[in-house]
Amino acid sequence: PGFSAFERTTIRPALTVTGLAGGYLGAGSKNAIATHAKARLSFRLVPDQDPVRVQRALVSHLAGEVPRGCRLVVRPQAAVKPVAIARGAPVLAHAAAAFETGFGRTPVWLRAGGTVPAVSWLHELLGAPIALMGFASPDDRMHAPNERMSLGAIFAGALTSADYLTRLATTQRLAT
Repeated sequence: PGFSAFERTTIRPALTVTGLAGGYLGAGSKNAIATHAKARLSFRLVPDQDPVRVQRALVSHLAGEVPRGCRLVVRPQAAVKPVAIARGAPVLAHAAAAFETGFGRTPVWLRAGGTVPAVSWLHELLGAPIALMGFASPDDRMHAPNERMSLGAIFAGALTSADYLTRLATTQRLAT
């Protein structure tokens, strides 16, 4: 409550089921009861959430829901801390100017969540300023089957990237 649909699907914490498997999936009908099931889950965390603590809380909750005669096996893949990029960061001003060069217009600023481990590591270990720049259109179906990107967006993205790196190379010091 209190958050728009856009905010709930982009910047709020989330648990996403990215894969499910279990039971008979072959041709024809089968009334056999599945002997196992698998789920692949992903968290979208927000600042001040600890990925290990969130993971433990989920495992603890699931363990309390396991029916008698069944067992729960959890195989964690990664635990990446969330990063919030300050809107006023100098790297974002350079990114905005580069987008104007590459795409011929001012970028639309969107705050969105996602898991990019390198961002967390660069931010945490090096204190490096971060600018995430997307070049795809909303209808490109990013991370979905038949994902695509137009040649125009690829060329504009390459020009934007080159301009951005040039701007960074000619800047004395970037504050985070």
